[in-house]
Amino acid sequence: MDELHQFTRVEFTRFKAFKSFVLELRHFNVLVGPNNAGKSTILAAFRILAAGMRRAGARKASLIHGPQGLTQGHDVDLKTISIAEENIFFDYDGSEPALIKFKLSNGNILTRALYFPEAGV
Repeated sequence: MDELHQFTRVEFTRFKAFKSFVLELRHFNVLVGPNNAGKSTILAAFRILAAGMRRAGARKASLIHGPQGLTQGHDVDLKTISIAEENIFFDYDGSEPALIKFKLSNGNILTRALYFPEAGV
């Protein structure tokens, strides 16, 4: 039986409320904080990842724009998962890309898990 691995770390770069933020995760996690602390931003990242994983399981990868140029991957329509596209980028500045990296308990890192190219790309 394959062992299930949990997320141990999430790194945000220029995504929504976070210019640069690292979240270390344990076996059990509770998100608490005042309004506008980033709780919904963290949950949005996992919702987008889940949608991307569903798409990856259902379709072959295609050629898309990635951090180093064209690469194999999956486009995810954010409208289908209730994420406001106009505020994907930190401080509403779409001139630079946003990126979220996930690390798993087995040491694997989803290095380009969620990549949002700069506006207009």
